[in-house]
Amino acid sequence: MVLYAMGQIGENANAVSEASRNKYHRVLWNPIIGIRNRVFHSYGAVDMSIVYETAIDYMSELINELSEIIVEN
Repeated sequence: MVLYAMGQIGENANAVSEASRNKYHRVLWNPIIGIRNRVFHSYGAVDMSIVYETAIDYMSELINELSEIIVEN
């Protein structure tokens, strides 16, 4: 479930315009999109320890950053 959610986050990040990515450069767009590519295209080659580390260490920070962007707009 977490893996699929991370893939969906990357899918949505991939749809963000280049202008918005540049404006909100504090969000690490390329690694987020990279996770999506790994999840959806590297069947069975996903290191679950990296998924766990990312979910624990970075998701709350991403949620906070995206929440700030939403408030700004």
